[in-house]
Order: sequence, then structure tokens, then C-alpha cells
Amino acid sequence: MRPLLALTRAPWPDRLFAYLPYVSLIGLAVLVADIMLSFEEPHSLLLIAGAVLLCAAPVGMLIHFTATSQLSPDEKRLWMAALATRRAPALFAAYFLPDERARATQRLATTPEVRR
Repeated sequence: MRPLLALTRAPWPDRLFAYLPYVSLIGLAVLVADIMLSFEEPHSLLLIAGAVLLCAAPVGMLIHFTATSQLSPDEKRLWMAALATRRAPALFAAYFLPDERARATQRLATTPEVRR
């Protein structure tokens, strides 16, 4: 068991990347609030801001997926195949943290239905 003082912080790009799902949730909340509280028609600036925030996690994942050197080309193929299955929401959530991504990649490598 590691002592609490020995914990190290993740590099800032990984920490920033880990916050993207929360930014998307804020975007969803802005969209819902704008639609529910608007009288007759939504406020266009808030609608656009909410839509942009909502797209933060998927776009960030796509950019990270194409630009990262943390995944080999074979692992990227596994992830693409797995994100097209019904387990995509769970894998989408696991992709944003490096430890969870590594565990999910190991599970994907041993899953026969994804390796085909």
C-alpha cells in the first residue's frame, strides 16, 4: 500500500483530458436549461455554447485517438472495433483516464468477439 504523500499527479494534458466528459455534461445541462427555460424560442447564443460544450468529450476523444502515441496501431484497431459494439458507452467512459484505458485495452485484447 502506497502512502498518501507518495502519490504523484498526472501530467496536465492527461488531467485536462480527464475533465472533458464533465465539460460535456455541463453542455448538456446548458442545453436542457436553455430549452426548458426559454419562452417560445431558445436563446441562440446559449444553444450554440451548449452544443459546443456537449461535443467536447467526443471531439477530444477523436483528437486524442488520432494523435496519441500511447496506443499502438493494433490497440487503436481494437478500440475502433470495440467502440462499434454495444459496450461503447462503458468503453467511452474508460478512455479518458490512462489507468482505465490500459485496463480496458487489456480486456479488449483478450475478448474474442472484438479481435475478429
